[in-house]
Amino acid sequence: MSEDSENEEKKAQASSEAESQAQTSNEEKSSTETISISPSAPQPQKPKTTPMIGKPIGTPVTPRPTSTPIVKPAAQTQTPVVGGPASTPVASRPVGTPVVGTPRPSVGTPVGTMGPIVGTVTPRPGIASLAGVSAPGGAPKLPPSKPPESKVEVSRRNFIKGLAIVGGLVAVGSFVPLFPYLEASVGVGTATPDLPVVVNPNVAQNQLVPLKPADVGSLNSIDPNSSYFQYPYIVGNTNANADSFVQCVLIRMPAGFNGEGYSVTDTSTGDQYIAFSRVCVHLWCLWSYNTNDPRGPVGACPCHGSTYVPGSGTYPKTPSFSNQAPGTAVAGPASLQTPPNNMLPIIQLTIVDGSFHATGRVGVVGCGQKC
Repeated sequence: MSEDSENEEKKAQASSEAESQAQTSNEEKSSTETISISPSAPQPQKPKTTPMIGKPIGTPVTPRPTSTPIVKPAAQTQTPVVGGPASTPVASRPVGTPVVGTPRPSVGTPVGTMGPIVGTVTPRPGIASLAGVSAPGGAPKLPPSKPPESKVEVSRRNFIKGLAIVGGLVAVGSFVPLFPYLEASVGVGTATPDLPVVVNPNVAQNQLVPLKPADVGSLNSIDPNSSYFQYPYIVGNTNANADSFVQCVLIRMPAGFNGEGYSVTDTSTGDQYIAFSRVCVHLWCLWSYNTNDPRGPVGACPCHGSTYVPGSGTYPKTPSFSNQAPGTAVAGPASLQTPPNNMLPIIQLTIVDGSFHATGRVGVVGCGQKC
């Protein structure tokens, strides 16, 4: 075959291949247009990228352009930004531009600003201060004082109080026989008549039994050397005779003790006797005589422990009790009281026809021997 024929075959083959490639390109183009026009064909999705938080270190800050500058008061426009150039005012920076070194707003009172002084009284508007600070618009207002009461008002109030007290006494008297007690404490209690000492004054006059020296310790007593009696008393009046201010004790003096002129002697036996009020001079409890007390023969009050001696004598176990006057408090709170409040009142005695008589009293019951 010649060269011309070979060239023609090559050209024909090249032309055929070009037509084939053009047809293939047209088919692909038609297919692509069909896919893009079809509404039901799925759209190709762009690959998702993870958003970056912040900017990498070293990335330069690009200011965003803006046409509206920040306008500040005239007093602040000339204040340079801390950390920035001294000649760059704050107002010249665009909005949103971070400024390195810009101070944060201060919380609370700025450094150097004087706070309120503790204890300073700040008057409120329209209210007067109690510390002497005048309120705005006038002098301090003081609370209104209570107007003085007249004599008529005071008398009326006292009269009403008196009615209330009397009404209370009448109400109590309707349940309790009050007047016999008042009669004994106020009336008979202030008198010191000459009366025979009797075993029981609550019986009729013809039934009274006089107390004799031989009966001391055996009648109306809890101690072998003492007996209780009432002086002064009202025959047959149980309430009056129950008053504590008429309660007394008659004591047979211990051997070697002296009544110092206040005791009476039984000529048949030689025994000495002395009598005291049983009302303690401390708080008016009733004390009792005890011959067998571990400290010696003494009178002891059960309320607070006040202790009394029956006469001057020797106490081997308690030397501080020795040689004290009859009725003197030697222990307890009564011993701490000053005379005459530290000595028991004494009942004066005589012996008539073999029985005791009470003729008077030395001192005031509840106060002391020297009152």
